[in-house]
Amino acid sequence: MTPQIIIHTGQVIGRDHLLMGKNCQDALAIATDTNILVGVICDGCGEGGYSEVGARLGCQFIASQALLLLKKGISPFTLPQLLYWKTIAFLEQLLGCYTFNSIQDRANFTQNHFLFTVNGFLLTPEVLLFFSSGDGIRIVGEKLEVLDQNNQPLYIGYHLVDPTLLTPSLTPRPTSFDTTPVDPQCTDKFAIGSDAWVIEQALLTEVWSIRHPNGLQRFLNLKSRERHFTDDASLITVQRQSRRLPWTQLLTPKR
Repeated sequence: MTPQIIIHTGQVIGRDHLLMGKNCQDALAIATDTNILVGVICDGCGEGGYSEVGARLGCQFIASQALLLLKKGISPFTLPQLLYWKTIAFLEQLLGCYTFNSIQDRANFTQNHFLFTVNGFLLTPEVLLFFSSGDGIRIVGEKLEVLDQNNQPLYIGYHLVDPTLLTPSLTPRPTSFDTTPVDPQCTDKFAIGSDAWVIEQALLTEVWSIRHPNGLQRFLNLKSRERHFTDDASLITVQRQSRRLPWTQLLTPKR
């Protein structure tokens, strides 16, 4: 990725998780090629005993698979639905490594390991496309959007559970990620974050002045010590250094 594009990532464990001795249930991943940038944040279900497992495996899979599909020529607008079902197939393959005594045992295992939200973006020379499944936040320019499902996300992992075990509010299950396309030429910066930022919005204005490669992580560490972030917090920010250079030129390989 060109040095004219500044990418920062940061993640801290929530104070409530520290006090309860729980692991960080967030995961984030970046995948890049010469003219493609993919970012993904996954947030494990708080009720799952080990939901960081699915969040980390799913996050890496989604980012790497999105990059692979785009490199193969899949349209960014076709990708979200294809990627959604490929992620389900990936999780199904992992479940196939285990033996369960009943559909309830399988559902319990899924709840503890494979329920996580997805908040991602892909940037190509032609399009900036956000995709999501569940809660989180995204920023485009100066506009903040809260992805809110009333604390009842329709986790992609529900596709692994026998539908007879799901409550009516969880059916029908989605068949694709939710998507929001944006004209990349209309903004100089954008970001995605986990839902911990919903109550920490005031801190977001400070992240855009960070320049050091590890600056965002240091910033989150500092704010955590100041007793911010009761929940796990993850953030990916992307900026272009100069408005004189459009994203199209920055992402297009030099000949």
